[in-house]
Amino acid sequence: MRRYIEIYSIMLRNSLIREMSFKANFILWMLVEVLWFLGQIVFFSIIFGSVNRIGDWSKWEVVLLVGTHQIIAQLFQAFFFVNVANIPELVRT
Repeated sequence: MRRYIEIYSIMLRNSLIREMSFKANFILWMLVEVLWFLGQIVFFSIIFGSVNRIGDWSKWEVVLLVGTHQIIAQLFQAFFFVNVANIPELVRT
């Protein structure tokens, strides 16, 4: 188990170094992701402007769901996606 934690910490450090080497690109992607999230919130605000609930879901429950998804997806993409995508290539060499 300790070995896997060490591997994940190395992947995290590698991803942070890679992302911070191109700071402008990193900042622009952060801006794009924030705008995408705001677009989703506006979309659901428009929908919930006409109705109070969709099934058993209130507006704030949907916002919580979308926000949680965004946080998890962005953390995965920022720290692990590129490294995980490179594993097959690294295994072959």
